[in-house]
Amino acid sequence: VTLCSFTTYALSHNIGGSVFSGAVIRYRAYGTRGLTGQDVGILVAICWITFVLSTVLVSGIVLVLAPEIVDRFSGTPHHRLSQAAGLAMLLVVAAYVFGSWLHLRPLKIGRFQVHYPALPIVARQLLIGPIELLAAAAIIFFALPEAGNPGYFVVLGVFLMSFSVAQISHAPGGLGVFEVVFLTGLSHMDPVGVLAALLVFRLFYLIIPLVMALGVVLYFEHSQLGRREN
Repeated sequence: VTLCSFTTYALSHNIGGSVFSGAVIRYRAYGTRGLTGQDVGILVAICWITFVLSTVLVSGIVLVLAPEIVDRFSGTPHHRLSQAAGLAMLLVVAAYVFGSWLHLRPLKIGRFQVHYPALPIVARQLLIGPIELLAAAAIIFFALPEAGNPGYFVVLGVFLMSFSVAQISHAPGGLGVFEVVFLTGLSHMDPVGVLAALLVFRLFYLIIPLVMALGVVLYFEHSQLGRREN
């Protein structure tokens, strides 16, 4: 499961349309182990919810503690509005946790039912997901030049905005979209230095995992071909 998740994220982040491309990759891998399309759909939903919850949680904390980060994109101060948005995000996460804790009824969306996962699973979701985001932002922070570096917390906020917009755009690897938003958030810094840091980020967060994932896929397909021949 861990290897499949790593491969899925590495490929889908580079291909774009992470939910759909990730679902195809997971179905290919788990289908050989007897899982049905519905089972794979549940796994995809859990992974997607984990990413969304993590982004909402960390973004909410950033907006509450440093609402001025939004000024870097809007150009005008909206501190109270930003803090209110941050609190709303944290309330959404809290509602999700309480729903799991109180064993509330499944949320019905048409013919589909969304069951609250067990509390230990929720705890893992809210631990592993944020750690990934914090580590990803740390790559950029340490790669940025010292001159004009606004500090890790600001870089984290700008990263969350840039990464979210890039994911919504479904551009392969968020190429171009991620850089434009990030440069806007750090407009006071030398753009060459910022772009260099983003290249380092892409190397460690996207390219190296992509190469490793392609190796895993080739090995998997080779093993499947060998089984068919036997």
